[in-house]
Amino acid sequence: LGRGSRFWFTTRLERCDSGLAATAPRRAIDRPLRVLTVDANAVSAEVMSRYFTSWRIDSLICASASQAEAALTQAKATETPFDVVIIDVKGLACEGVQLARKVRIEQQESRPEVILLMGLDGSVADNSLENLGAFALLTKPARPSVLFDCLASIASGSRENGIASFYIRKSGTAPRVKFDARVLVVEDNAVNQDVASGILKQMGCSAVTASNGRAAVQLFAEQSFDLILMDCEMPIMDGFDATRRIRDIERVMRRDHHAEHSRTPIVALTAHALAEVRERCLDAGMDDFLVKPYDEMQIADMLGRWLTPITGVSTAPSDNSAPEKSQPSPSFHAPKLDMVAVDRIRRISDDDGSSMLGQVVSQFAAISGPLLATMRSKSRDSDPDSVWRAAHSLKSSAAALGARHVSQCCEEIEALARDNGILPSEAILAALETELTAATDQLKALAGAEQRVV
Repeated sequence: LGRGSRFWFTTRLERCDSGLAATAPRRAIDRPLRVLTVDANAVSAEVMSRYFTSWRIDSLICASASQAEAALTQAKATETPFDVVIIDVKGLACEGVQLARKVRIEQQESRPEVILLMGLDGSVADNSLENLGAFALLTKPARPSVLFDCLASIASGSRENGIASFYIRKSGTAPRVKFDARVLVVEDNAVNQDVASGILKQMGCSAVTASNGRAAVQLFAEQSFDLILMDCEMPIMDGFDATRRIRDIERVMRRDHHAEHSRTPIVALTAHALAEVRERCLDAGMDDFLVKPYDEMQIADMLGRWLTPITGVSTAPSDNSAPEKSQPSPSFHAPKLDMVAVDRIRRISDDDGSSMLGQVVSQFAAISGPLLATMRSKSRDSDPDSVWRAAHSLKSSAAALGARHVSQCCEEIEALARDNGILPSEAILAALETELTAATDQLKALAGAEQRVV
């Protein structure tokens, strides 16, 4: 009871003719489709274009909403309508949402199906997005197998086979809950370490950090923890191997002490809200997972599943509660930053009660330059493995601080280097450097403005 079960079976199959596998047909869509893709990122647009060519799909790529509207108008005039419109909501933001609404509402005669590409956290740019009637909402970069199945379903005329989307809850006020717990935070990224530790301390937890899986295993063998937050992608030893070794240590402890040693909950920290990632986490021995970037509400919900709080939870303020102290706002507009993410960091208090924004921004400024330099040098060395690891780390830090353009660019570099061995060109790295410089300057200005107000 409470341990689950494992089943196995044996089946005997005859060897098939070796010639059959060699003549297996290439994947193709049953019915010819005409697809319009609107993607602000040239790299991901080119990757999808290659997919479409392989699947024998007639496609047109547009870089902006205005170009897409012109293409739709021309298609209507020439009576060559599009069957599917794929829109990069993550990159185009509000323009992408408006275009999707226009396609679904105004294209009445031959209304194409709409596929929306979102960030890996499942967040959307508009509250009414779920009411647009989109056929599918996919995380970006879209997996080719998922994208193919989606298009094949459209070609077959069955909306019922659409791929379900998910939405993250909008966080309200900070959760009023405390846990008397000792938590091990295993994270190689200094920015993410600070964010996780700061949130945990606000909730009454004491946090111990480890920068890789090997250090985490050593700490676990020497000390006692109530819960472990485990990043999946780390150098030296990743989170999956570290979890397996921790579970081995627990088995030895139970055997040597002839007693039921408690199982420490291990929660995966991952950038991928995908079924295969979840399955890999569970197979390694993890118990739960959080998708980065996360907020204090998600941390509180997770801790509540595994630990007993020492005070009650209040998810919403009462009517007579005092209004929150307004945060200082900069005198300039920061279009490159997601201010919701910035405010999440602002709400995390340091030991002296001040906001941790300045500390986290300083960490980001210190690590981002070397990570970009690593991407450059390893690209010259034709080392895609090191490139995607550096891009992954910078992507995670940038997302935590709301530098969405930096995070998006790194996400594309990571996907191409990891899945296809494609190295970023100098032009792409130069564009990333420009975005990184702008975002860092704006974050420093925000942190400076906050310190002046305090």
